[in-house]
Order: sequence, then C-alpha cells, then structure tokens
Amino acid sequence: MSVALRQFRFELRNDFILQHMDDLTKLRYPPERYKHIRTDEWRVFVKKTFTEEFQVKSQRGKDMRKKNKYNHRLGSTGYAGLLKKKEKELGANVVDIDRADTWVWGHQGKDGEFDDEVKAIVEKIKEMKTKVDEGSLVASGVNDVMTLALGKKPNGSRVQGMGHFITPSMYFDMPKPCMSERQKEKSICEKRYEMMVEQLRDMKAQLSSYAGSDIGSCSVATKSPSGEIGKRK
Repeated sequence: MSVALRQFRFELRNDFILQHMDDLTKLRYPPERYKHIRTDEWRVFVKKTFTEEFQVKSQRGKDMRKKNKYNHRLGSTGYAGLLKKKEKELGANVVDIDRADTWVWGHQGKDGEFDDEVKAIVEKIKEMKTKVDEGSLVASGVNDVMTLALGKKPNGSRVQGMGHFITPSMYFDMPKPCMSERQKEKSICEKRYEMMVEQLRDMKAQLSSYAGSDIGSCSVATKSPSGEIGKRK
C-alpha cells in the first residue's frame, strides 16, 4: 500500500471516525471536505475500522511507534505541512531547505524544548554545522549533517526530516547548473504531482475493492447499559 494512501486513511480515521465512535449516526456519510467519496465506500471503510483485525493492526503500529527514539511533534500534517509553511516563510524551494533544520523544527516542542534523546542529536547537528562553516568538516550528498548526526543514511524510499513525498533522488540529486530556479521548481512539482496521482489511484482501487466485498451496511455491534447486544446503524 502506498505511503500516501496509508497517511490519507490514518487522517480519516484519526480526525473523523475515532472522534465519533460513541455516536455512529455522525459516521453515516463522508465528511464534507471529502464528499467526493461514495457513501457505500465510506461505510465499508468505517466498518472496517471497528473490526478486530484492524484494532490488532492499529495496536501493532502504536507499539512500533513507541520504539522510535525520535518521534516528531508535527501531528497529522507531518513534515509536508511543516515544509509548506517554511517554503512560504523562507521563500525557498523545498529541496533547498536543509533537512537537518526541518528535523530540528519537527522535534521541537511548543515551548521550544526537546526531549533528552532528541536534544543530544540537536547538539550534534549544531556542532557539525559549525565545523562545516569553519571548513573542518565536509558534509555533502547523502553524507550530509543529518546522516552524520543520526549515524545512518536515508533508506531507499524516504529522507529523514523531509516527509514521505520527497525521495532521496529528488533531494540529493542536484540539478544541472544550466537549470534555472523556475525549471528546477517545476521539475520537483511535477514529480511530486505524479507520485500523488499514482497513490490516489491506488487508494481509489483499494476503496473499490472494499465496496465490492460482501461486508454489508455500516452497522456496529454495541452493548446497552443492561448488557444486551444491539446494533447501531
């Protein structure tokens, strides 16, 4: 399953479904902002959220996240939202923003503080940036400051500190000198757009497969105060 689809489904469940688990009447139809989703597909998606299989999978994901030493504090918008904000503030293209800076911004609390483990990495980043400026340290390409601070290179699908839609090739492969800034920005936007279109196509196919399965209407078993089992529709 594509990264974009997983993120989209996570946001739907977290921002809409889980907020109304005690009042299923509010889940009969898709949210207004996603009214393009067919009602039958939406109801199948909602019902799947209440299955035991999904609950087990969801808990597994939470357990894995707990093992992550450096969880960001960006909420559901993630690095994509942060980068969009910084592009506007700095007037810079996303690939011109140092990922070490975005990593630091993403792990900083509202009070400007960091968790102890994160603070150690932040100090390493500051120290290495100083050495780079002084010329005593060379950090470039995949062996940049972020790689040296974390002690690991980006994997094949994502770049730490840049979110899911920026791949290593998009970030590290520098454009030719003759390419103008406008051409560079256009090229990056086209690549990101193509990735999103492909992932949205996968999402639509997945939702269609749910709708075509023999699952039924959106009804969920519930317990009344007396202990009797009924169904909400």
